[in-house]
Amino acid sequence: MATTYSVKILGEDGWFDDTPVCDAWPLTTDANGNYWHQWTCTGALLNEDWEGQDENYAKLTVFPSGAKSHVVRSNTVKGYY
Repeated sequence: MATTYSVKILGEDGWFDDTPVCDAWPLTTDANGNYWHQWTCTGALLNEDWEGQDENYAKLTVFPSGAKSHVVRSNTVKGYY
């Protein structure tokens, strides 16, 4: 059964996570619930720390019909953008 989902790239910080730097919503899975999404997010947007190394991660939220949403978080990617 197809369902909707969202994908967000966020900046990770010690005290709080930044607002999404890239996001896509609403998206729809195929009939089997599979999904695949790709887009370009510029280095300027990924540069979430004004000083030092940047830490970013993806958060996927699935919204199944008639059920509670489910969140999946990726590993954190570090770099200088």
